[in-house]
Amino acid sequence: MTDYADLEIGLHRRDSTTWRVEVRYSQRETDADINPEGLLTVEIDPEALRHLLDDEEAYGRALGQALFGGDVGNVYRQAIAAAQSQGVILRVRLFVGPSATKLHGLRWETMRDPRDGSPLLTDENIVFSRYLSSNDWRAVRLLPKSSLRAVVAVAGPSELDTFDVGRALAPVAVEEEAQRAKDGLSGLPTRVLAGGTTQQRLFDELRDGCDILYLVCHGYLDAGREPVLLLENDDGTAAPVRGSVLVERIGDLSRVPRLVVLASCQSAGDGDDRHSADGGVLAALGPRLAEAGVPAVLAMQGDISMQTVSRFMPAFFRELQRDGQIDRSVAAARGSIRDRFDWWAPTLLMRLRSGRIWYVSGLGRTGERFEKFPALVNEIRKHKCTPILGPGLTDQLLGSRQEIAQRWAKNFHFPMAPHNRDDLPQVAQYLSVWQGLAFPRDELGQYLRSELVSGYGSQLPADYYRDRKLGDLPLNKLMSDVWRIRYPTGSVDPYAVLASLPLPLFVTAQPWNLLAEALQADGKDPHVEPCRWKQLAQDDSWGTPDKFDTPDWAFAVLDDPEEQLAADDAGWPTSVFERDRTYRPDERRPLVYHLFGHLARPRSIVLTEDDYFDFLIGITKNKDLVPVGVRRAFADSSLMFLGFRLDEWDFRVLFRSIVNQEGDRRREHPHVAVQIDPEEGSTIEPERARAYLEKYFQGSNITLYWGSTESFVKELHDAWVAES
Repeated sequence: MTDYADLEIGLHRRDSTTWRVEVRYSQRETDADINPEGLLTVEIDPEALRHLLDDEEAYGRALGQALFGGDVGNVYRQAIAAAQSQGVILRVRLFVGPSATKLHGLRWETMRDPRDGSPLLTDENIVFSRYLSSNDWRAVRLLPKSSLRAVVAVAGPSELDTFDVGRALAPVAVEEEAQRAKDGLSGLPTRVLAGGTTQQRLFDELRDGCDILYLVCHGYLDAGREPVLLLENDDGTAAPVRGSVLVERIGDLSRVPRLVVLASCQSAGDGDDRHSADGGVLAALGPRLAEAGVPAVLAMQGDISMQTVSRFMPAFFRELQRDGQIDRSVAAARGSIRDRFDWWAPTLLMRLRSGRIWYVSGLGRTGERFEKFPALVNEIRKHKCTPILGPGLTDQLLGSRQEIAQRWAKNFHFPMAPHNRDDLPQVAQYLSVWQGLAFPRDELGQYLRSELVSGYGSQLPADYYRDRKLGDLPLNKLMSDVWRIRYPTGSVDPYAVLASLPLPLFVTAQPWNLLAEALQADGKDPHVEPCRWKQLAQDDSWGTPDKFDTPDWAFAVLDDPEEQLAADDAGWPTSVFERDRTYRPDERRPLVYHLFGHLARPRSIVLTEDDYFDFLIGITKNKDLVPVGVRRAFADSSLMFLGFRLDEWDFRVLFRSIVNQEGDRRREHPHVAVQIDPEEGSTIEPERARAYLEKYFQGSNITLYWGSTESFVKELHDAWVAES
């Protein structure tokens, strides 16, 4: 895996031509310190540079001299030397602060070395991007390459001659543009809109899930200097769409694309004289899209020649397919067109500190493959493996806990710092203080129902909602029905894979019945038991019993309904170990142990900060709250942590509670924790955070699998089938 050093250059306004400069250099696992002390300033006059637009070399010399002619240039050269001495690539991020927005329009990519006039940004060992902040608090969750989805949208409207935009607009070569995009994206699932690209069709595709959007269309500036894109009406004629509308609608998506490529169309002309027809309008949308939450935007500034576009785009996508590093791919592609007069036109605006759009599942920090599957298969064969399921297994249905926290923080005016807004226990604690103790759990029920219905309601039976309000839908049943839509028969369902393993115990931090149902579907007789970490009153139900499928699947899966309802009235249901003194979990009658509560008793759910403290204190003071068989499994079996983020409350509390159990023989067994990479935005330096987590768990004999839970479960399934 390629390593990087980082140089961030921030520009902030002092007056119309003077800009304060902040410089920060960092390099993992070195003590290099070249961060300057004192105030740095530069003189950059955008108006003077505008008069040099027709002379790219003079423009680049002037801009390079302005930024790198003095102390900032000395720091830049020291950073290059430090990176070269360590054999790493230097990542340069130019941050244009909110007070310096007039600098967005400068052609930074043209910069030349003030000493010899050579271009600064055609060297693949120096990757450059314009780094932008965003008002969007959603963390950027990296995905495995296998999970990425692309949308290619090419708008080729008719009657272009009706638009007086100061130049002739040539018809869009729809099939040619679509094929170029598809060739670049080969290997990734790609949906193509080639013609008939209306605004509605475009956003229907984006709502279905899109990680890379490749948009080809004409554009122009209206009388108010507002960017306008030409999409299509239903009849194929041109439909002007204001850039602000496009940006707003993309920002409102529950899942914004990770990369937006805005590709220019040609104006009228022949041969090598053909150039783009947008005058840089698409590039002007870049900062707005980044501010709306799009992690990376690639666009063309100025009137780029179509020959340059035809060479740059395939090179960019070819490089991107290698390692998912967007800024490195742009640098390599820019190097491939360095002989072109407009080599500087491709512009990358990005808020990804790592520069990555995807990762390869299972790879460790240094790029090695995950090799613990044979050991895990051996432990499963001996019935000495305990899966521990976290909330992340159902993120694809409900969104992540971070997304829930962010939604609540926005809706209920959470007053703490922005970096705390994706911490669900902290936000839930705030709601419990200001809205009442029961409010966060009631709100959670409504949120879950709303997400399930909005995402899958159209695929449920027509009579599903008959005579029912949203709040009256039985949540466990709704969850189960939607899960079967998401994973129809024949697909690799993570719960079904786990249920097929010959294991006596499953521990879950999830409050629903998906695992128990999967075990029953596999022909087993599961028993469900909650951790009694707190006292429950008789009224601790979430509404009336008929809102839940409690008799079927609350705690004791197949018990008599009348007996179960009577137990429910008393708070906690009767323990399976009290109902059947001879019960011992085995592979045919496994135990599903709900560590952090169950939907049928909302106040049993561990949700707020206080809940986590009370849970940890309770089971630490009274170990008998956890059945002896579960404690024994914690201490004397291989543990598989699935669906947790290892730096969050639920895992940290769970991990500490396991460490505190008696009879610790954990070092005799291999353990694995599945962790996707640290999120962009939630950690300052994702690579250092990754190294920290690996080091933290070294003493516990826990190996980290870097990737999604779905990817891990599929590989585990393949390994188990191969050995069975």
